[in-house]
Amino acid sequence: SALRQKSTPDVPAIVESRVRHFAAVAGREADLELHLGPGVVAMGQDMLTKLVDELIDNALKFSTAGGTVRVEGLQAK
Repeated sequence: SALRQKSTPDVPAIVESRVRHFAAVAGREADLELHLGPGVVAMGQDMLTKLVDELIDNALKFSTAGGTVRVEGLQAK
């Protein structure tokens, strides 16, 4: 029997894509600051997407238009 390999999600690409999508929908592209480095998470792509969606949706909802929404992705040491 062959071992099934789990694919690791491309964390920076997924985060950037979802953040830019939500900012565009909210008309807040100019309010974004993205600082993303390489990273690995212990979850699948679907769960990561859902998590990022919830976080950025809340950040945009509960911050003032014209204020900065900063998204940083740092690898734990």
